[in-house]
Amino acid sequence: MVAGERKGGITRRRALSLFGVAAGVAVVPAVFEAKASPSLHEWTGTALGAVASITLVHPDRDAAMRIFARCEAEIERLEKVFSLHRDDSEIVRLNADGILPVPSHDMLTLLGVAHRIAALSKGAFDISIQPLWRAYADHFLAHPDATDRPDAATMAAARALVDYRGIAFTPDAVRFDRPGMAITANGIAQGYITDKVADLMRSEGIENVLIDLGEHRALGEHPESRPWRIGIRDPKDGERLIDTIDLKDRAAATSGGYGT
Repeated sequence: MVAGERKGGITRRRALSLFGVAAGVAVVPAVFEAKASPSLHEWTGTALGAVASITLVHPDRDAAMRIFARCEAEIERLEKVFSLHRDDSEIVRLNADGILPVPSHDMLTLLGVAHRIAALSKGAFDISIQPLWRAYADHFLAHPDATDRPDAATMAAARALVDYRGIAFTPDAVRFDRPGMAITANGIAQGYITDKVADLMRSEGIENVLIDLGEHRALGEHPESRPWRIGIRDPKDGERLIDTIDLKDRAAATSGGYGT
């Protein structure tokens, strides 16, 4: 089941954008990549509580900054739909009230995709996992040294609230069919927002960009006429890379438990 998300703090980074990786050579992160070429520009910020970056190829720095401002506004707009880190988001209001009148097009689109994936996976992916994730999070926050899971009664109560089929959504409203249900878009919203930003880039005529908003997506290639490159962190040691992936007009999603 998809992992939940909690208010506050910066969540894990699981993959790094790289300028160059070779045996015996130190890894240089993307923040330094912009210095390698006058046509490379980078924006850094946050998206859904995680560190985010966009590396853009453009000959005009002022134009690149204007495009970054549009991207930041789009991320802000979508955070108001999907973020669990802000009290004014649609998802927070839905979880608090059990109903969300007149949901946005983005919320309905994401719920539709999530429902199809849940059905295809027979519930292995289920955005209604949030109550169970919260039970674990609350347990380990209260007992930092604990090695066991929450007690059986707590687990059973949380599991009883997890069922994607209990989410009804129409243009009029999103509703839960039982009190206490809650959803997290953490396993799907980062990719959704990444795709939206990629669409924005295309509308601006941008052909070469690397987007990292929790998941990576590459359009075109690096100005050195090579694919963009990301490094995959060791899931047992977030400071070490275990592999690299070249991306050109492709996307990559990764996950690791070292930040949880």
